Amino acid sequence: MPLIVWEKAPTPRLKIKTHQPLLITCFGRGGRPKAAPNKRLPIRHNPLKPIKGWLTGDIAKQMAHGIGRITPSSRGSFVLTKPDKTQFSVKPIDLKPVLRRDGYLYKFS
Repeated sequence: MPLIVWEKAPTPRLKIKTHQPLLITCFGRGGRPKAAPNKRLPIRHNPLKPIKGWLTGDIAKQMAHGIGRITPSSRGSFVLTKPDKTQFSVKPIDLKPVLRRDGYLYKFS
């Protein structure tokens, strides 16, 4: 019977090239419960679903207005809110995703 020798692989090292730590806060990703009353059945809750692949809080870039957060609307046009709180109505076809909302908040301390 041959002898099997297991060699331990070297542990990968992470080099940090900044002195500023990245703070990550978890906020969850669930949709708010939206009541759907019915006169024959008890109230049921339907969570909010993505509209055309976009969720509220996604960060996108639009050529004319720049980068901002998206608030999707089922009517067809979305609202792009820039960091200085200005809002623009944009079409979803003109948007390029920069960061999809994943339930975490990233910031430097």
